[in-house]
Amino acid sequence: MKNDIDEQLNEVIRRSEKIKNKKAYNMQAIKTLSVAVLGLAVIILAAVFMPGVITNSVSDETSDYGSLIIATPYLGYVIIGLLAFIFGVVVTLFAVKLKKLDEKRKDI
Repeated sequence: MKNDIDEQLNEVIRRSEKIKNKKAYNMQAIKTLSVAVLGLAVIILAAVFMPGVITNSVSDETSDYGSLIIATPYLGYVIIGLLAFIFGVVVTLFAVKLKKLDEKRKDI
């Protein structure tokens, strides 16, 4: 009789772990999708607006002693490239975490 109760208790614990892992996986999937959509929207909006803003704000004076990249209208494109790279890294990290959760979920 005691063995039967232990087996039932172990089954309840196993099922609760499975439910917790499924909820964690679903939340991570939602987070990954949200980050991807939001990041892509930011990159697209920045790509549309930033080069024109940077071009308009750059002065034509040659007396500035800054770097060459700041004195040119290409700063916007450099910033867009950096944002896209950071976006790619973040989405990759979320995808790796999602894959680990999926493997953990399948193991149980």
